[in-house]
Amino acid sequence: MPEADLVDSDVVFKLSCYDLGAAFQGTFEGREKPRRLGLAQFVLPKKIRKSSRVRDKDAALRNLEVLLAWAEGVEPTDTELALAAEIEDIARTTNLAFDGGESQLLAVLLVRGPEKLYTGDKRAIVALRAITVVLAREVEVAGRVVCFEQVLMMLLELLGDKELAARVCREADIDKTAAICCGCASGGSDKGNMIDGLQSYIAHLREHSGTGLSA
Repeated sequence: MPEADLVDSDVVFKLSCYDLGAAFQGTFEGREKPRRLGLAQFVLPKKIRKSSRVRDKDAALRNLEVLLAWAEGVEPTDTELALAAEIEDIARTTNLAFDGGESQLLAVLLVRGPEKLYTGDKRAIVALRAITVVLAREVEVAGRVVCFEQVLMMLLELLGDKELAARVCREADIDKTAAICCGCASGGSDKGNMIDGLQSYIAHLREHSGTGLSA
């Protein structure tokens, strides 16, 4: 049986704030549920409580609890932790933005071979290119990374433009790109413009991230 997909803490955070967890779960119908780092259950509640960007902290915390129960935690093995440390060392010596959580998820991706890694960290997606080149493992990551804008594209098809824009714009400070694509500063946007905006950001990220980003 193939390993479950991985989802990083940034995606879980944004889905919780936007009340998009249930819709995200719907994209996995008929497939194994994704997994997230076990530490997310301790880190993310604190992040929500302390963040000045989250307007409705109580709702975000309720949504987070549901998401954390659905996407079970994954604990890296000693081998994966050693690889994660190597990844962090590469990032540090090459001055790349790549935090400990992303390092551990990349290590799990390379060791266990899940199909996809969902991440909301654009800087990490760009850094992946250089890191995997140094590791001589670029081919193993090709087409397996899903950015948050691609997640929003999936949710746009499920929810429609008005519902997605309403949820994002209630928490417009969470993600600048999402707010722009949903037209939060101008009273909302239609589906065509939302698709154009999201595709533009995805194309820009793809241009700077090599082959890692999913089609």
